[in-house]
Amino acid sequence: MFSDFERYISTEGVSTDIITVPIVPVSAHDSEAGRLTFHITKTFHVVLKRDEEDWVVAQCEELPEAISQGKGEEEAKRNIKEAIACILEDEYGGEVPVDEVKVEIRWED
Repeated sequence: MFSDFERYISTEGVSTDIITVPIVPVSAHDSEAGRLTFHITKTFHVVLKRDEEDWVVAQCEELPEAISQGKGEEEAKRNIKEAIACILEDEYGGEVPVDEVKVEIRWED
C-alpha cells in the first residue's frame, strides 16, 4: 500500500528522496466506519498567492491537484489541509484527520 503512494508521487515528477513514508496506519480499523485511520508523518509544501479579487489561493507542491482558497491566509491554510486530506483518503480508502496534515507555507509574488 505504501509503495503505491510512492509510485503515485514519483509519477507526478516529484523526487522520492524528499518523500518520507507519508502516512502510517495508527489503527488497524476504525470500528464504526470499518476504515483505516492514518497518521501523517510528512510535511506538505504549500504555495500561497493572492488572486485578482484579493483571495488567497493555495496549492500543494507534492499534490498539484490539491488547490484551495480562502479570504485570508488562515482560511486558505485550513482549506488546503482539507483538500490534501481528501486526496490521501481517496488514494488509500482510509481516514486522514485534517489536524494531522502538516503544511509548510511560502508566499509567491
